[in-house]
Amino acid sequence: MEKLLLNGTSSMNPLIFIKQQSNIMITMLDSEQSLSTLKRLIACEEYNSLLDKYGKSFKHDYGWAANALNMKKPTFKDIEASVKLDHNRPYYKSASANVHGNPSGVLNNLGLLAEEEIILSGPSNLGLSTPAQSTVLSLNVITTMMLAHDASMDAIVISKVFAKYGRQAEEAFLLVEEDISKSINE
Repeated sequence: MEKLLLNGTSSMNPLIFIKQQSNIMITMLDSEQSLSTLKRLIACEEYNSLLDKYGKSFKHDYGWAANALNMKKPTFKDIEASVKLDHNRPYYKSASANVHGNPSGVLNNLGLLAEEEIILSGPSNLGLSTPAQSTVLSLNVITTMMLAHDASMDAIVISKVFAKYGRQAEEAFLLVEEDISKSINE
């Protein structure tokens, strides 16, 4: 679909010529409709050009991975399995339990002390150590994998240093959470 936007005699009434296959459609837009209609037409054209470029699977949530996984409609779980990180799924499910209405989200709230029997209705400083430790670990794995492409002595040393600092950061997150818990219980 090709489009040509021409301003008529007035900037309030632009003409949009849309060439779709062999038909030509001419639309006169009033000032209120013109911008929203034009945006929808452009978005539709861009969407269709992306589908033409990347395939029909691209319209699904994880369609960008369809060709690499040889699937029409891959899921996040499929992507995890393909990169051999599906062993982290329990951590992902635990971290998102409160957001996705999981029963464990009601029973085990990351943002509360174990003794508290209330429903968390706002931010909390508790429960951050596990996701923070997982984040540090993931960043270390990503950094090490990127450095592995160089495979030099410098890359190995940098990876070791990152791992050491990563362990220190993980321990620090745990200590902060323990301090917060102690101060609340006092």
